[in-house]
Parts: sequence; structure tokens; C-alpha cells
Amino acid sequence: MQFKGQKQHAILMLGGLLLIAAAALIFLNQSASAKTSERAFMGVYLGNLDDDLRESLNYKGSGGAFIDDVVDDGPAEEAGIEEGDIVIKFNGLNVEDESQLRQLIHKAKPGDEVSVTVFREGKELEFTVKLGEGDDEFLLSWYDKGKHPKRPMRVMYKTRCSCADRAWLGVEMQKLTEQLGEYFKVKGGEGVLVSSVIEDSPAEKAGLKAGDVIVKIDDEEIEDGSDLIEYLGDKEEGDEVTVNVVRKGKTKEIKVTLGECPKERCHHCYGKDYGRHFDKFKVLKDLEICIPDIDREELLKDFEDIHIDLDEPLEELREQIEELREELEELKEKVK
Repeated sequence: MQFKGQKQHAILMLGGLLLIAAAALIFLNQSASAKTSERAFMGVYLGNLDDDLRESLNYKGSGGAFIDDVVDDGPAEEAGIEEGDIVIKFNGLNVEDESQLRQLIHKAKPGDEVSVTVFREGKELEFTVKLGEGDDEFLLSWYDKGKHPKRPMRVMYKTRCSCADRAWLGVEMQKLTEQLGEYFKVKGGEGVLVSSVIEDSPAEKAGLKAGDVIVKIDDEEIEDGSDLIEYLGDKEEGDEVTVNVVRKGKTKEIKVTLGECPKERCHHCYGKDYGRHFDKFKVLKDLEICIPDIDREELLKDFEDIHIDLDEPLEELREQIEELREELEELKEKVK
């Protein structure tokens, strides 16, 4: 039964990759561009603001939305908002979480000037942002024939998925951008920011904390998350590694005894969750896609009924995705 479940999961993930990548590629290759979206565009990517990250940023508030990245020359960047800021108010309304902030942005109109209050280095700063148009995004949704209401996919591009047969450190990572590097006082801007430490993990037991920046493991320099994952891929459960981190501007050595990855985390995907919309260029750049928060058994059972829609329907897109769907159906039959 477990093997069958793994095969089903593989089919689903492959299906998500092929269908979403195909949709993005076909969209980019159309001679006629889709109409400009009427949704407002602020130009920020939102990350998970968990308790560990709150502590590392010395943020005592109950709500807020963490700015994981800003779009170059986007409305937010031009207004002065930076990576690492926490949005606490939008046009005078308290922001409870990233989902609410997305809704507030989408309810606004392109061209609106809105006040945005952020928490940065212990201070509250207010900016006026002139919202733009979301003309470089498109909406991908899925539904099955009359059985469930039409609903958007939550699309995540992943940097890597953890695996049960690799040694486990137990941290969730975030790309260290230049501005975040300055904020966390890391020279050169290289390393991996620990956004969260998993409870009872080897990392927590050894003393790693959210806000640490991993710059080296043993003798291996760590420039980004892929370096860290690749190095740990050659390790086994029980191996001891020396993790060099920058914490509040000071370098610290921490010895960690690696563990075995818990089964419930075997398919945990690290990366950015773009919610209802995603930037096609960022998706295409990484081309490793997973679809979280979907009942895989239900989706697989009704696989033949799945339809894919775009905001701007295109006949060629539909035909090519239908061919992909048929190929995936054949693959599903082969592995039963």
C-alpha cells in the first residue's frame, strides 16, 4: 500500500509539473498577449511569519505579513519598502497575515495610492505606495466536472524537497538577498537564512535559531540553499557536522548530530508560495513545481475530469494540455 501511495504521489507531482510548466511556456509563446490584468500589483513576495522569525526580528506584534522579496523597480521598492519588512497596516487596516494582505491588494485598483505601515528594526515606518497593474501574472485554476466548485491552485515553486533517505538537519531555509544580508549583518551576502527551526529536530537540539545565517558546514562554504542540501545529501543519520552561522553579526560554531527525516516531512517542499497568482518568469526559472494543500487521493481518483483554465482562454493551450492529460492518464494505468 505504501509503494502504491508513493507511485500515486509521483504521478500527481509529475502532472502538476507538466501541466503548469506547459501552461506557462505556451502562454509565453503566444503571438497575441493576454489582456492586462485589472488586479492591483504591489510588487512584493510574502513569506511565512512564524514565531521563530518573529523572535529573530524582535517583532512583538500578533499579526503582520513578512516581505520575503520585492520586485525590482516595482511599486513597493520605489516607495521604499524592503525585503525583511513586516507589513502591519494597509490603508489604515491592521494586517493579520499574508493571506489578508493579498486580499487587500487585490481589492484595490491599479493606480491607487495606499498607505503601508511596516515594522523595520524596531520601528514603525509608513510609506505611500502607488499600486501598479499585475500584467506579468496569470491565474491558473482547476476544477472537476460539477463535483467541486472551481477554485484556484496554490502554486509553489520549490528549491528542493526533503527526502527520507538523506540526513536531516531540521531547518526551513530562505534565500539570503542582499538587503536581508545587510539586515542580518552578513558580509558578502552569501549564506542561507534559517527562517524556522523544526521542533525536536537535530538543529533545535544543537541550538540553531531562526535568524541564524548558515555560511559554512565543516569545510564547505555555503552560498545558497542548494549548497546546503547537496552537502547534506552525502551525509548519513548520526553523522556530526560543524555548522558555522552568523548570529547578530557574530560568527558562531555549532556541532549538530544529523538525524533521520521524519516520514511526515518526506515531501515537504521549500520555496515561495505565490498563493492564487504566480509570476510565470520565476516559475520558469526554477521549473520544479509542487502543488501543496490538495487532497491527492481525491484529485487522482477524479484525474480524468480535471480541467485547466487561464484568465485568457487559448485554444492551442487547451489542446496541448489535453494531450498531456492523456499521456499522464496512460502513465497512471501503467503503474497501477
